[in-house]
Amino acid sequence: MSKALASRLALVFVVAAPLFGGVALAQPKPGASVSAAPSASPAPAPTTGLSAADVTAKVQKAYDAITGYEADFTQTYQAKAFGVDKKEHSGRVTFVKPGKMRWDYQAPKGNLVVSDGTTLWSYTPTENQARKMAVKDSQMPTALAFLMGKGDLTKDFNIAFAAKLTMADGYVLEAKPKVATNLYQTVLFYIDGKTFHVRGVLIQDPQDNRNKFEFSKPTVNGKIEASVFTWTPPKGVTVVTN
Repeated sequence: MSKALASRLALVFVVAAPLFGGVALAQPKPGASVSAAPSASPAPAPTTGLSAADVTAKVQKAYDAITGYEADFTQTYQAKAFGVDKKEHSGRVTFVKPGKMRWDYQAPKGNLVVSDGTTLWSYTPTENQARKMAVKDSQMPTALAFLMGKGDLTKDFNIAFAAKLTMADGYVLEAKPKVATNLYQTVLFYIDGKTFHVRGVLIQDPQDNRNKFEFSKPTVNGKIEASVFTWTPPKGVTVVTN
């Protein structure tokens, strides 16, 4: 595999699967080992008295109150279908309702995904290339749309506690889309038990490709300048339009 393709795969969850070769999501195979977010370990479903529906409602309420969100992120992915072993990347992510986002990668340094809610850019400096597309054509996963304040968990997913995973200080929800999609079949949300914010997202596909995001050091409803979501390719960069 070329380094160029590998670097684009690092952004596959953020941007459309068709744009970067596609890591679809799927339900973990029975008995399969699943990489978990921090503080997660194999165990029965939680017995705190809250049902999966209760936790989902609290998560939705928490995100309905969020207008802006910033956090450090760590991304771990395995793209077995493309022969990519486990890779880790990191950076800082910013979301603002409705639909604005920016992923600044520190590793690989300089990689960027940014959207003003209408246009989505992905920039890979090692390729000297920027890709531009309309957000409506990007087919971004519903899981990401939810974090951007545009999704509704109960409307978009059938949700239950993950059967074999829990968190010492939270919950693990297994979400299956109500409308079939070739992008994914299951998403695991790792939920903080105090704030009911999403601390991690794990996605998987039938080929056992996995993509996990963990969020830390969050800032909620802080001041975020609108200009961070406006981006122009540097001079000399090749622009590819989808």
